[in-house]
Amino acid sequence: RSGGGGGGGDAFDALATLVALDKAMTIAPQVPDLITLKAEALRLLGKSDEALAIISGKKAVNARRRFIEVRVQFDLGNITSCVEAGEPLMKLLQMMPEFKAAKSQQEQQEQQDEQG
Repeated sequence: RSGGGGGGGDAFDALATLVALDKAMTIAPQVPDLITLKAEALRLLGKSDEALAIISGKKAVNARRRFIEVRVQFDLGNITSCVEAGEPLMKLLQMMPEFKAAKSQQEQQEQQDEQG
């Protein structure tokens, strides 16, 4: 993904998305999904500090916002904050059958490695 669209017609254009979100947010500035999308667009444009500023301290109302916060903290090198932001996501992941299966497979592999 590139911030400016680049050469492909289907490429994500973070700048155009940010402009559209700013227009929408003049009408509905507190809509959680718009805030989350704006943070993601800012991050893709390399503006992680601005992205973090609009999502920090706000209750994560959906998993996507939490994932964005984890990624922004990681991008900024705030590893402790990244891990802390991701802790609630582990509960969500543990409910997913795919995650449970992968975790079980990993544990079995670790047991086999220990045995021989």
